[in-house]
Amino acid sequence: MPAARDLTGLKGVRVQILNVPLTDPNTLYIGLNDRDKAWHDLYKLSLATGEKTLVRQNNDRIGSWVFDWNDQLRLAARSNPDGSTEWLRVEGAQLTPFYKTTIDEQSNVEGFAKDNQRVYLATNRGGARDLAEIVLLDPATGQEQPYQADPLKRVDVGELMLSEKTHEPVYVGFEDDRLRRVWKDKAFEQDFANVSRSCRGWTCARYRTPPTSGYGCSRPARPPSPAWPTSSTAKPSSSPSSTKHGPSCTPPTWPT
Repeated sequence: MPAARDLTGLKGVRVQILNVPLTDPNTLYIGLNDRDKAWHDLYKLSLATGEKTLVRQNNDRIGSWVFDWNDQLRLAARSNPDGSTEWLRVEGAQLTPFYKTTIDEQSNVEGFAKDNQRVYLATNRGGARDLAEIVLLDPATGQEQPYQADPLKRVDVGELMLSEKTHEPVYVGFEDDRLRRVWKDKAFEQDFANVSRSCRGWTCARYRTPPTSGYGCSRPARPPSPAWPTSSTAKPSSSPSSTKHGPSCTPPTWPT
């Protein structure tokens, strides 16, 4: 493994990884709060040279930036002093509002749809919504249509997993007593079921460790061996050290 390199060369600064472009593997889009500790400016960072290019100076209380499937900067979220959140279209130097939630509501853009125009938005805006659900929203017109709410009407929507390969939804997750998934990609669902059957005792879940994300499986740590008495008459015939714990299974490589 190559040695780690400090690409920013800044001290006392928090770095955010905002986008990992598939269209340009040598580039990261990062946020740096070296100018203003409260808000991060948006930079383009070269992984080869460490050169930083300022993309947007954050004078508008922007808390997050959203890139589309072509790695183009399209949307931003502004945190207003009254606690409300305002979603904005990035149109050159102009920021145009298209959706707003109050301090008592929540909203989050989960990603762009396959058409690269509409977005999947998790929201509980409005008196008619008790729980957060996902809608398909067109930022250009403000038109929205329902996409997925909890079929059991028990919890807020958790996460939407989108395929980087097909740009289609894979599943919608709901954090209840345990994670429930509403599968959208039936082939992926079948793969998941097959692996789950062959790897009983393993935990398979999505991971997000910037700049990568995906699926992986891990086996729980082996429980500690009991302190057996020294008397041979009290010790079982098979010692704990020779007992097989868990299945023999190689964690799968999940499709993106």
